[in-house]
Amino acid sequence: MPAQAQFFSSDIDNADYYFGITLGYAASTFNLDPSPYFLQQDSIQVVLPLNNGGLTMGFRATMRLTDHIDVRFNPALIFTDRNIRYTIKDSSVVDKKIESVLLNFPLHAVLNSDRFGNFRVYAFTGVRFADDVSTNATARKAEDMIQLAKYDLGYELGFGFHIYFPAFVLSPEVKISNGFRNIFKPTPGLIYSDVIERMKSHMVVFSLNFE
Repeated sequence: MPAQAQFFSSDIDNADYYFGITLGYAASTFNLDPSPYFLQQDSIQVVLPLNNGGLTMGFRATMRLTDHIDVRFNPALIFTDRNIRYTIKDSSVVDKKIESVLLNFPLHAVLNSDRFGNFRVYAFTGVRFADDVSTNATARKAEDMIQLAKYDLGYELGFGFHIYFPAFVLSPEVKISNGFRNIFKPTPGLIYSDVIERMKSHMVVFSLNFE
C-alpha cells in the first residue's frame, strides 16, 4: 500500500488565541500627485517616486472567533527608504532619499479555508495606523529634504498559507498596504517640494510568520 502523508496536529486550530513572530521584506513607494506649480515651472521635467526595499519585524496575536474567522493584531517595526527621483531640464537626475522607521499597527479580519492535510489558505483585510518615529530627526538634518507627516492611516489586504510542521506553523504571506492620508509636508521655497501636491503611502510586504 502506498505510504500516506503524515498529518501534523496543531494547537492553534482549536486555541482561542495564539501568538507568533513576523519577519519580512517591504517594498515601499508613494502614490504621488504633482502640484499646479509643476506645470508652470520648467526646471523639473519629471517627478518619479521609486520603489525601495526595507525590512520588517514584528509580533502577531490572533484571536479565533469561529473555525474560519479570526481577528489578528500584527504590530511591526519597518525600516525603509522611500525615494523620489527628479529629472532636471538639462537631463540630470536628482534623488531625494526619505528615510523612515515606521511603527505599524494593523488590525485584520481573517477568513480561513478548510484544512487540506498540512496546508490551509487564508485571506484578510483591515486597517492600520503608522507612526514614523524618524520624522523629527530627519527634519533636523537638512532644510532641502522632502518632509513627511509623522502619522499615517490606511487599509491593508492580502493572503497567505498556513503550512503545518510538527513543532510550529509557518505562514508565508503577501499584503498590500495603501494610505488614506496625504502625508506630504510642504517646504515653502524648496522647488523639490513645490512641485508636489500630495503623497500617499503604498507598500507591498512579503513576510514569513512563525506561530
